[in-house]
Amino acid sequence: MVPTIIGNPATPLKTIDLPACQMTPQERKQLALDAMARREPVTRLAQAHEVSRKFVYAQKDKAEKAVEQAFSEATQESEDLPLFYLPVTKRWIRGFVVSLALSCHAPYRGIIEVLSDQFRYDIAIGTIHNTLYEAVLRSREIHAREDLSGIRVGAHDEIFQSGRPVLTGVDVHSLYCYLLSLEDHRDAETWGVRLLELRDKGLHPDHTVADFGSGLRAGQALAWDDVPCDGDVFHASREMSRQASYLENRAFGAMAARQSLERQMERSKKHRRGNKLSVRLVHARTAEEVAVSLADDVALLTKWLHDDVLCLVGPDLQTRRDLLAFITEELRAREQLAPHRIGPVRRLLENQGEGLLAFVARIEAQLKELAASFQVDPRDVRSLYELQDAPL
Repeated sequence: MVPTIIGNPATPLKTIDLPACQMTPQERKQLALDAMARREPVTRLAQAHEVSRKFVYAQKDKAEKAVEQAFSEATQESEDLPLFYLPVTKRWIRGFVVSLALSCHAPYRGIIEVLSDQFRYDIAIGTIHNTLYEAVLRSREIHAREDLSGIRVGAHDEIFQSGRPVLTGVDVHSLYCYLLSLEDHRDAETWGVRLLELRDKGLHPDHTVADFGSGLRAGQALAWDDVPCDGDVFHASREMSRQASYLENRAFGAMAARQSLERQMERSKKHRRGNKLSVRLVHARTAEEVAVSLADDVALLTKWLHDDVLCLVGPDLQTRRDLLAFITEELRAREQLAPHRIGPVRRLLENQGEGLLAFVARIEAQLKELAASFQVDPRDVRSLYELQDAPL
């Protein structure tokens, strides 16, 4: 059957040009709110928006229904409606047990309680143990077949479990942990053996990132004598921050000691015994001035180290070297005021400066390669790179 067209098909209605069709959702919502609030008559609202009174009533009715639905009892009861159904099988139970143990760190009896309370399912401790043991065996099989040749940058470190070192290795880009080995020692031989085992799986990164532990770096040299190891800026930054926090707390302690002596002085003056505390108060004020000045100076040096030297986007390599040398010399000039705190940090920055800035040299080399590949001015490429640090 051929449909009958009423009217002239050559002149269709241009409904898109109507004011009602051009209103945005936000404008429709505001129109409905105005109609519900009765700020103006419906006729005036329709005239102001160049729409019909029927359209205004339609928007008002839609808004009222939405409000009623939001506060109706049916909405409250909908929380009890099932979102989805799970086919709980024995395979699913085994996977759930593994998830509870690994993701939630649940003990065996905790797993028993969860399955009993939430699923009315009884499981024995031996079954949980066997399930986790089988998961370990399967993971070992997968671990033995893994191919690590795609990892280009590895991060190595040492964590401790019950006083024993755990050698760790993580792919920087994917965060995949390819090494987690509990050991009795963390010397060069232990690190070297574990890295050689990883090399047999194809691991040969372009470079690694690690702190300046002697065993770790010596072990990498045994396994990969041609792979550079960049310095880990996290530990240097953390030690600098800890030093600044310690000196700040010491300054607050000196301020509190001075204030306490001043209160004692006021009480002693009432009994004409203030001269007994005058010398101590002079020393306390001097100690406070020195402590506050030292804390302020080190806090400023810490900020420069974080924001201008060890930051991802910042000055060029030579400028960072000069800034790092300046910070080191300023720490040396104040080292006698807190040698047990400033000394280790100053030696770390002084001895490992080039390792800490290795990432900057790598970035600059990549920027030059990028400029050469597109045949543009390297300064323009660097300017685009620095835009990453621009405020939004």
